[in-house]
Amino acid sequence: MSELFKKLNVLIKSNLLGEDKKSQKPVRLGKEFDREIEGLRGRIQDALNHEKRLKGQLRQIEDEILQWDQAADDALRANAEEGARTALEKLRSAKRRYARLEDDLHQHEIVTQELIQKVNLLESVVTKAREEQPNNPERSIADVLSEAREKIATLGELRSPRAEIPNDAPPPVEEVNDDLEQRRQRLSRR
Repeated sequence: MSELFKKLNVLIKSNLLGEDKKSQKPVRLGKEFDREIEGLRGRIQDALNHEKRLKGQLRQIEDEILQWDQAADDALRANAEEGARTALEKLRSAKRRYARLEDDLHQHEIVTQELIQKVNLLESVVTKAREEQPNNPERSIADVLSEAREKIATLGELRSPRAEIPNDAPPPVEEVNDDLEQRRQRLSRR
């Protein structure tokens, strides 16, 4: 996905704005712009699809959390303290991955929404420029494109969730011991 955002960023820089402000060509508001906007809409769809994948990963981790939670209880019922300890370490690790992935998803959703707004703004500026043909439509279009480019760069930075980092460090022994004791007390009341 990072390549996608890099290419989109380069496309916007080179095709629409030129490499710098001095090399700007007059903006033609024809089909070329329509294709660029359509391409940006495709990138938005890619970002939305990535969000769906992240949500699927969250559901998988939720299932994993439930399984490790049940495994810890089952191990305690069977007086297998080492098995319960292992299950609790895996449970805590899964919870940390879930929290990071959830944070990544939230950030991705915010940036995607901002990108959608910028593309909508770009489209409205182009439409308005076509209707009014002001003396200098390049300036407002250039501003919107610059902001869209920044959002795309941000999306590129968020492309790989931190939750995909394999094997976290195990939780502190005190946390596992506390959790074991709480589970023992809870299970003894049943």
